[in-house]
Amino acid sequence: MACGRIKNNITKVCINDFNKKITIQKPTLNLSNARGINAQAGFVDVKQVWAMIKSKNPFQLQNGTNTNLTTITTEFYIRYDSDIALTDKLFIEYNSIKYKVVQADNIDLKNETIIFRTVKRGDEANAANLR
Repeated sequence: MACGRIKNNITKVCINDFNKKITIQKPTLNLSNARGINAQAGFVDVKQVWAMIKSKNPFQLQNGTNTNLTTITTEFYIRYDSDIALTDKLFIEYNSIKYKVVQADNIDLKNETIIFRTVKRGDEANAANLR
């Protein structure tokens, strides 16, 4: 991939900018018996990929009625990968910290770059971070 522009980025992006290893995960329930009692929340790895990470000044993601949905703090850029279903509920693990994906965007539907807009959730030690 030659250096080029990605939508909404001022500087050109080169392949060596994708230098952080992240794990994309999906939430799962581990059932301890047939009735589903004592189910425990966990994660299953979807894929490990190289990413470019941009910390953002917190901004509010809004829906069509201008209702604030959540505050975005970190954006992860990865090269397009068809193994990653953008419609799934996804989490990203980076440096042992979980980030909940609030919005996933295949930029301009070109199948070149995906941007994940995320909110930091913390680590797995706190069950509230698994939601």
